[in-house]
Amino acid sequence: MTYLQIQKKFHYTNERDLVKPIFLPSSTISVIQEKASSNQLYIQFTQAVDNLMVHSYRITVKNKKTGEVVKTYNAFSQYYSDPVPDVLSLPLSGLQPHTAYQIEVAAVDAFDNQSDQKLIIEGSTK
Repeated sequence: MTYLQIQKKFHYTNERDLVKPIFLPSSTISVIQEKASSNQLYIQFTQAVDNLMVHSYRITVKNKKTGEVVKTYNAFSQYYSDPVPDVLSLPLSGLQPHTAYQIEVAAVDAFDNQSDQKLIIEGSTK
């Protein structure tokens, strides 16, 4: 079959995977206090699952007192590792000293489906 024959048979569609990743009931999230500094927090969480693969995570950091979003991060799930780690540890830098934050983690798959559930934790910089 030639390239032109293949191209003529190809039918583009917007119908893609619509299944959202989920965090299992056993999923956990924590702040690694020993690594906290005046402008950085480290979080550790159990990876989500998906029918195909979890591509990345959208992490939102809010000032606990004001509710204002102060930082957003995108982090790969390390799907390219073999084996993919069950738990991820990530630094969240560029934060203000002596400030309490609420951290939300949402899972995203390769088709940009985002989990409905988020892992949420609070942490404070030193």
